[in-house]
Parts: sequence; C-alpha cells; structure tokens
Amino acid sequence: MRYSLGIDLGGSHIAAALVDEEGKLLYKKTRQTDISGGVKGVAKDIGHLGQSILKDLEHKKGARVLHMGVGVPGPVHPQTHQVVSAPNLGWEDVDLFSELLPYFPDQEINIVNDASCAAWAEYKFGALHDYPNSMLLTLGTGLGGGFIYRGEIFDGGNAYGFEPGHTILMADGQLCPCGRHGCLEAYV
Repeated sequence: MRYSLGIDLGGSHIAAALVDEEGKLLYKKTRQTDISGGVKGVAKDIGHLGQSILKDLEHKKGARVLHMGVGVPGPVHPQTHQVVSAPNLGWEDVDLFSELLPYFPDQEINIVNDASCAAWAEYKFGALHDYPNSMLLTLGTGLGGGFIYRGEIFDGGNAYGFEPGHTILMADGQLCPCGRHGCLEAYV
C-alpha cells in the first residue's frame, strides 16, 4: 500500500502525519517549532520527525511512502519551491526544499501554503468534498486562507493565493508581523 507523509509547519508547532490513499490518519507526531537554528535547524527537526514516522511504518510489508507535502505559513514560489515570506518564522526567500532533500531522498517533496493544504484536504476528504469552489480560513499564530476554485488550489498566478490576514483594515494601523501596518492579522 502507498502512503503520504504530511508536515504542517506552524509558528508554534510542527506536526507530522502519515495518511493512506483514502486520507485516513495512521500516525501523527508533533514537536515545538524552534526557529533559532534557521531554516537548516527547522529542516533537521522536520527530518527527524518525519523519519521517526517512516520508521514506524517499516513493519508493514510492501508499504511505500512516495509523497511528502509540507504546509508552510506563507506563500511558496511555484517554480523554485522557495518560501517567499513566512513572517511568523522570520523567513524571507528561504530554500526549505533543498534543506529537506537529504532527509527524504525517496519521496517527492511538495511545499505549499499551509492554509491551501488544509483547504485541499477538506476538499478531497472532508467537509468541502462536494464544493469545488470553496474557501477555508485558518487561525493559529497567524490568519491564513485557502481557496479552491474549480477543484484546484487557487494560487492567484503569483503563488500568493489567498492571504486574508494581510488585507489592510486600517492605514497606519497596528504593526503586523509581515512589516506592514493595519493588516487584519495584527488584530486577531
């Protein structure tokens, strides 16, 4: 049987999960996010967390993990796979993809905005299943959103997709972690 490894990289925690082809959750592990080591340190933490789940799967005969999805709290450039901006991690133009390759040489790695991942999972396996045009909001360290349009993740053509937390509510308002003033995220 084939499985997929999912990583949710958040401002406070990293969650790793193994799912089967129907989206059924088999294993889940979490740890606190430690950004003190920069992208290399975070990649190492993701690597160790993911590898511990892959090790748990070794006893299943014929089990293969071909895909790995990493949800990050910010936009990802579709061609370079770079995290364009993740203010809650202190990242800008970060190459997480290359840092993860040594830990997951046998898996196809996809890095996507975390809220887009959540919207896609709900569309494929959850509450949004019958809704090919739908929106999902996430609230954690930041405020994010995922948008499904015609059954596909909408990225806006520029990888920024749907970023409701950075909608300006008030010019010259409170400072947001992104560096701008007046963003909705600064008030939630």
